Amino acid sequence: MKNKSKYLALGLALTMTLSACANPDNQKNNNEGTGNKTEVSSKDNGGKKDFSDKLNGEDGVVRWVRGYSGNLMMTMAEHNGYLEEYGLKVEQIPMQTTDESFAAVAGNQVDIVSNAGTSTPLQRIAKGDDLQIFGGHMVEGAVFLVGRPETEYKDLSSLVGKKVAGNPVDYVLSGPLLEMGYDPIKDVEWVQIGKAADAITALKNGSVDIASVGTSMAHQIKTDKSLKELAKHGDIMDKYSCCRMETASRFINDKPNTTKALIKALLRGMRDYEKDPNAASQLLADELDVPLEFVEAYTLDSGYEIHPDPLYNSCVRAWAYLDELGFLDENAKNIDLRDHITVDLYKEALDEVIEEVGDEDPEYWEKQKKYFEENNSMYYNKDEEKEYFQHMKDTIEENRAKNAQNK
Repeated sequence: MKNKSKYLALGLALTMTLSACANPDNQKNNNEGTGNKTEVSSKDNGGKKDFSDKLNGEDGVVRWVRGYSGNLMMTMAEHNGYLEEYGLKVEQIPMQTTDESFAAVAGNQVDIVSNAGTSTPLQRIAKGDDLQIFGGHMVEGAVFLVGRPETEYKDLSSLVGKKVAGNPVDYVLSGPLLEMGYDPIKDVEWVQIGKAADAITALKNGSVDIASVGTSMAHQIKTDKSLKELAKHGDIMDKYSCCRMETASRFINDKPNTTKALIKALLRGMRDYEKDPNAASQLLADELDVPLEFVEAYTLDSGYEIHPDPLYNSCVRAWAYLDELGFLDENAKNIDLRDHITVDLYKEALDEVIEEVGDEDPEYWEKQKKYFEENNSMYYNKDEEKEYFQHMKDTIEENRAKNAQNK
């Protein structure tokens, strides 16, 4: 009982801190820092290379806001010496809220935000904020739809008429419902609850029927028999773009080589995670100072996928859903996402890192080239993008008409 109480207390504490790519209504806690400002330094991995000359005089300093759930690509890049090889000096700076983080980017107090979801940066871009999405963190972030043991769930239509702890700006839920011909705002009773732990409490006491909760609750969802996992966000929408990496155009303009070096280090860090996810999970648990089982609950889950690729196609889909749902500023019609998603810079970094270390793992790097092509095709083909938007609109109208006939 003593150990059980200990882990319960840890679990409650983690719901306040492990906040990677949580639901939009929980995003005010997404960027909690690690306390005092610290500098990430790389360990000597033996036989390391030196690519620091490619900074071409840039100082390699990156001021990074990172959530408590961590970033395994960064953990592995640090542990295996890639930051040092590229001459990078990554400073972790604590920020309490998403708004604070983006205000700090605008005020040149920090450079990069990586745990603020996708909806929030896209909404800020629509309003005219100077933000550049130059990469990503989580592609799918182990976000769950949860019910009680008796909850019946077929597909997203099961949310219609129900009380759901969540937010309709969560396009992974509201977007497909829209395409199914429903009005996600009216047909679902959304109950916006600030913290994931409180959403679980509301679910258990019957205040809501279903809850959408993020990474922080993974361990409890897997071990609490009074909860039932209904679906993962990644099952509902493949590569939905859990969270992107954003910066101001100032940073990329002033430090293009530093930006590319960071992407290269993260790509190599991701390779090491994929090779040994168990060892990577242990390193992250040590870094966060939490029990290994809490970290493994999401890092080893099938709904967890990380990648530094900017995922232009996924961002277009998110933008389309948010626009159709009325969650983008009117200024969105004047925005070309190509001006805010630096796909070309990422491609340069990918080509360079393959030239640098591609012979170490040719199969891995070939996979990354294919991944890039599949997930950024709309960036290079405006007609494909226009066709996607039109197809989505047509699908919505067709299914609305069908639903109206069936009433």
